[in-house]
Amino acid sequence: MPVRLEALRAGRPVNVPTGSLPGWARAGAPRRKGRFGFATIYPARAVMGPGDTIVWSDVDWARVFLEEIGEA
Repeated sequence: MPVRLEALRAGRPVNVPTGSLPGWARAGAPRRKGRFGFATIYPARAVMGPGDTIVWSDVDWARVFLEEIGEA
């Protein structure tokens, strides 16, 4: 079983790319129009928690991870 699914079933928050969520889950995400108004831009990450809660984030999680392990 994937680690994220195990964590979610255990009631722990799970950090995933927003694009990996189904369309119905992204419906509540804050959005903005792209530079020329053609594209819709969603937050980069979604932190899913217990009780079907989703917290949207534009934090660069890869950079945060690299800083935490001392590689940045």
